[in-house]
Amino acid sequence: MSINKSKPTEEYDDPGESELYSRMKTIPSEEHRAYLAFTYLIGNRVSEGVPGKSKYHDSKTKGKTEHIREYSGIRKKDITFDERGWMEVSHIPTLKRKVRDSTKFYREGIVFTLGKGEEPFINIVRDYMNTKQDEEILWTCGRKTYWQISHDYLKIPPKKLRGLRATKDAKTYNLGALELKEKYNWGSTDMPFHYAKFNKQGMKDKMEKAGKTTSNPSA
Repeated sequence: MSINKSKPTEEYDDPGESELYSRMKTIPSEEHRAYLAFTYLIGNRVSEGVPGKSKYHDSKTKGKTEHIREYSGIRKKDITFDERGWMEVSHIPTLKRKVRDSTKFYREGIVFTLGKGEEPFINIVRDYMNTKQDEEILWTCGRKTYWQISHDYLKIPPKKLRGLRATKDAKTYNLGALELKEKYNWGSTDMPFHYAKFNKQGMKDKMEKAGKTTSNPSA
């Protein structure tokens, strides 16, 4: 039985990070395992980390001319780790959005490697990266392959990994709607406000802190 691709992300069960990691470790291919770990960490769409093509319209011709933009996929050199605990990914394309300004097509991805629950997934990615050269494209399979692997082994589609990351960004890292919009390069505020609702406790904490400061200026 296959997953219904039109099913909303929220309708898939959340396996939790421990169970997600356990399922991920059963994936036989190191490449496939690393890409799905990467997708969970960065929250990219399944097509955005592999080579592909994207249609767009030239704004100079008011949308009358359609072009094809090719993107190469993530190379080892595109992923860096620093001493402060940040993993940064450059050159991630933005798909499923009409991006006519070429400077806004690519975005950066970040994850705090020292954050709660991140290390096991980070290790999967780093171990795979250690088998590659700086200029090598890390993942070359098509989106259908990764979708099927995610379905077979993780029991959820890749878009659920993206949803889990956005939820974690809101709940664990206290990112608000505008911060989520910037991080994921969403074209509208619908999705970031959807995930920001999971950050109710974060909003309460901020309001409570501000309220105490206002009521006691000398604090």
